[in-house]
Amino acid sequence: MEKLSWFMKANRKALCRLPNTYNQAIRAQFVNYFPDRSGLNELKENNPYIKILDWFYNQERLIFSVDEPQVSLENKLEKVSGLKDVINLYHKNFNKEDKVLLMEFLLYGLAAFSQLESSHFDEHVLFKDLFSSVFSNEEDDFEMNLILIIN
Repeated sequence: MEKLSWFMKANRKALCRLPNTYNQAIRAQFVNYFPDRSGLNELKENNPYIKILDWFYNQERLIFSVDEPQVSLENKLEKVSGLKDVINLYHKNFNKEDKVLLMEFLLYGLAAFSQLESSHFDEHVLFKDLFSSVFSNEEDDFEMNLILIIN
């Protein structure tokens, strides 16, 4: 957990600037913390990630700054249905700070495995359903969405 904590904290801004560069490292570490990768490609009820993906599929989005205060980040992450459940499934004995870090890492992992879309702009990260902009009639302009969501 110490290595992951260091990686996420030290590279939060770099993740925003070079997300594709970090995807391979995130994929490699993902299996160390979330061993059930089969759920990433299945839409079955016993898939531990299905509630999270459904939350985003239902047009929900999550946005945060790389400098987001810990309490604010925790509040935002806890709104994602199923996210805390997956963390408690695999890491129920971890402390609260580590669980928040793992919730964030899980979202980056789902994006690295092409289950969610992550967009990065000006040290902000937006997670949303992977196909929401593909099937939408609207031009999905991240900068405009960011302005609307922050305000």
